[in-house]
Amino acid sequence: MIWAESETLEFKASFSEWKEAVQTLCAFANAKGGMVAVGIDDAGQPTGLEIGKGSIEDLLNKIRLNTDPVLYPSVATRTFGLETYLEIQVPESEAKPVFAFDRAFVRVGKTTQKLSASAVRQMVLRHGPGHFDEALVEGSFAVSHLLAQRPGIKALVEDPTFWREGQPTTALHLSVNESVAGYPQAGIQAGLFKGETTAVFLDMKQFEAPLLVALDDAMDFVQKHLTMEVVLDGSPRRKEIWAVPLAAVREALINAVVHRDYADPGQVQVRIFADRLEIWSPGLLASGVALENLETMVRSVPRNRLLASLFRQVGVIESFGTGFQRMAQACVEAGNPAPQYLEAAGAFVVRFPFHAQVQGTPPVTPPVTPPVTPPVTPPVTPPVTPPVEALLAVMGNEALSREELMLRMGLADKWHFLKAYLEAALDSGLIERTIPEKPNSRLQKYRKSGGRA
Repeated sequence: MIWAESETLEFKASFSEWKEAVQTLCAFANAKGGMVAVGIDDAGQPTGLEIGKGSIEDLLNKIRLNTDPVLYPSVATRTFGLETYLEIQVPESEAKPVFAFDRAFVRVGKTTQKLSASAVRQMVLRHGPGHFDEALVEGSFAVSHLLAQRPGIKALVEDPTFWREGQPTTALHLSVNESVAGYPQAGIQAGLFKGETTAVFLDMKQFEAPLLVALDDAMDFVQKHLTMEVVLDGSPRRKEIWAVPLAAVREALINAVVHRDYADPGQVQVRIFADRLEIWSPGLLASGVALENLETMVRSVPRNRLLASLFRQVGVIESFGTGFQRMAQACVEAGNPAPQYLEAAGAFVVRFPFHAQVQGTPPVTPPVTPPVTPPVTPPVTPPVTPPVEALLAVMGNEALSREELMLRMGLADKWHFLKAYLEAALDSGLIERTIPEKPNSRLQKYRKSGGRA
């Protein structure tokens, strides 16, 4: 048998050339399809390939993790005289362009070449259906009255990035439009369940408002139902321990809304059980992302690029590629177990086990000892951060709600405001709630400590 490399055939001497093999398979998929023969040298002769235990599975996994859309080649072991080699074949892809290692390749004669940016754009126009969030939406467009006064929304709506041919993109429509009818998957379901299964629910809500509103509504549901313990440790300010850090839940929820597969008819789900909280995002992880390296990846792989850009522009996403790290860090700082990641029933799931102290672990009773009168020392005044200083400046001598404070400060991200501004000021004792016995009251306002505005 005499072989020669061609437009549809490439030789690789060993498994060590796996990266070049992946690039060539990508090039074949962008052209007419083709085959990579591993264990054959450039002269078309066998190299004595040794196929160890797990070698083929490892190669297929590397192909899956480094191609987008994911390639699923056929593989067969063949003999060449007394030697063995591997045939890896891919057909022409129906979804072009195919990328390998974030670059597109194409087969030209006997060589694999990188596609230029202009060539990629032309291929997208010829073959690509476009991303879900970049599609245009016909019909009326009006910003939701719940977002009309939110800082940054006016500039967002006027940004040509989110419009084309006089029509809004799906990303803009689902995020801010008054009506999102026709997109039943673009909602968030939230449920509180009895015990550790979904057999009996205690409360259930479905938020179908624009995504930016639904996100806040879902977080309000979490804060309403998530267990919180108050610890008195002798400091002037009481310490609140949530079953799951709210910052971690928020990161997971944003990730679910922005990176989910909108071709899937299911909705994002928030499930609160007696021992854990779970967030279900329709669709499996994007190509190039593996469960085991989520918290070490710094490269963002957005499935919905325009939607991710929109959320960042309004301040909901702080930076790309760091959400899982922030999620894990928030759990570490709060003393919570690490979040767990899994894929189940066609969805990506983030599971947060509850903080041990909030699950009802009995407190340790200290031995009874005679009271000791501590020496009188002057109080230590904690440093005031710039965000807290700004909050105090706009507050004056008034009692204001969270919404009023955010409006005065021109801030859009509710949960960033809570963490960096409001909670920091409360923890420092510089402000207080007007209804301290009901922290989550809808009538809650805030004032400088000792004030009676």
